Parts: sequence; C-alpha cells; structure tokens
Amino acid sequence: MPINLPSSKPQANVASYLEEFRKLYLQQALANALQSLDLRTVNEQLDQLAPAADLRQLASRGIRGEFVFALPAILTTKPNLLGYYRLLLGYSQKEFYQKSKLARFERLEANGETSATVIFGRPTLILWMRRPPIGFAFIS
Repeated sequence: MPINLPSSKPQANVASYLEEFRKLYLQQALANALQSLDLRTVNEQLDQLAPAADLRQLASRGIRGEFVFALPAILTTKPNLLGYYRLLLGYSQKEFYQKSKLARFERLEANGETSATVIFGRPTLILWMRRPPIGFAFIS
C-alpha cells in the first residue's frame, strides 16, 4: 500500500510569507531603514519626541530609543514600519486603524505610501504612539 504524504507547499508558502513580513515590518526592516538615516537626525527626534526618563531606562538595558518610539524620519524613510510600531504597542490592525480613528495612516503600513495628506497628519500619529507598549513598563 503506497504512503501518500501531504504536500509541503503550504509550509513553504508560510515560510516565504514570514520572510517577507520580517523584511517589511520587523526589526530587520527597522535596522535596514536606520542604515540610510543620519544618526544625528534620529537622535534629535528622539530628544524632541521621546520622554527623557524612558530613553534613560531603555539605554540602561542596551536598547536604542528608535526601537520603541516611532520617529518621523523613520516613517518617512520606510512607511511600512508603522506596522512594527503598531505590533510593538500590541494592537491589531482593526483596533489600531478603526477603533482609534487612525484609518488615514493605514496606507503607510499597507502600501508604504506617503501622500501629502498622510505626511501632514504624521505629528498626530507620532504623539499618539508615544504611549508605552501594552505590557511594557519602565521599572526603576
């Protein structure tokens, strides 16, 4: 009696999808975006937008601020990284874009689009995202 094994194509498809997801939305994508940015710009924006006490806590753990706080320079360079910060905050797409009324920014994550309308609203988005991630607290 012959043994019929299931196709491995679905697993290969999932692995391929996960690799693409890493390149677009996870720390690998953030690291790639940072390579093309001037570190002085990143540091200036962190000084302006991120609470100093939080940056000190992150630094004491060896974590740079841009890995936690969304910055205009990063979202301008790679708009898809809004997905990274959304996931870091612990929000589903539905909750983030529909329930929080940030739907106009969904194109940043989904299409990497930076239209004038979306760019104009980015300060609102950055200020909204200054909240600490769900389950993430700075403890002295």
